[in-house]
Amino acid sequence: MERTMSNQQIANNELIFVKDREPNSRRHNTSTLDIHIMQPTANISSILSWRDLAPLWDRNATFDTISQISLPSLLPSIPLNNRVVILIHLSPKMGSMSLRKACTINMNVTCGRISRNRLEPDGFYNGTELASIIQQCNSTYHYCLGREIFPQMTKWFKDTIFFHLYPFRNYDSWSSSALKQAFDREGIRGCEKVEKLFKSCKDNHPELAFYKYSKVMLSKDQPLIMHRINVLKETHHVVVYPYHEINDLLSILNENYPGVPILPGSDKMLHKDKPNGTCDESLLDMFHKCFSHKLKTLP
Repeated sequence: MERTMSNQQIANNELIFVKDREPNSRRHNTSTLDIHIMQPTANISSILSWRDLAPLWDRNATFDTISQISLPSLLPSIPLNNRVVILIHLSPKMGSMSLRKACTINMNVTCGRISRNRLEPDGFYNGTELASIIQQCNSTYHYCLGREIFPQMTKWFKDTIFFHLYPFRNYDSWSSSALKQAFDREGIRGCEKVEKLFKSCKDNHPELAFYKYSKVMLSKDQPLIMHRINVLKETHHVVVYPYHEINDLLSILNENYPGVPILPGSDKMLHKDKPNGTCDESLLDMFHKCFSHKLKTLP
């Protein structure tokens, strides 16, 4: 039976290790993924299964919506001498540009890898390449990725604990911000490109793409994570956090897991100055008509 926090611990908002909870690699096969719901600035940790989280995370959901229904929980403990790898799953308009830059520079400093593309680190869009880089770069703790985790056939990681960090932002807030980005980049011409895509319900805009929303990414990744937990007996922990609190979250992981450093540059905010104006709101209506009905029914 899992131990829960005492009322005093909850009142003090303490984040401490679970000493008696077995890591995923030593548990029986599980049919649903546990999601750690982290509120770094409030110093609160709770847990919710993906099966319960998925239907709650709809267009109207806020972080309070999911955190209020989750159960108080403690940060997982890790065995001694295990390597910790932090996978930061990025979604547009959730600090992704700042984090891509931080991960690119960090990989160069800690592993000597100079990215082929200055806009993102190697392995950002290729899970197979990312797995190879993780296996080679033993002094690198933080990796950013924008599409897929490593596929099922990827070699087993020995004595490695993975933390998958997925940002949360309200869906309508995110889609409005992503639409504005199209205007910020190219003005009316950018809006016309959006309209052309959504007239045919094509989901491949650089920012306002349904498949790039963090819940959609997690829905796609969770069967692969489950496979690695249940079949390969690896240890994976999934964390959902408010997107603007990434630096606070990384600080908590640094404080609680010895040897895990801060990611330099994770506190930087790029694109702070935005031009006035955005695309016509009718384009959002087109986007929602094409895609948004799928959000609540994701597996």
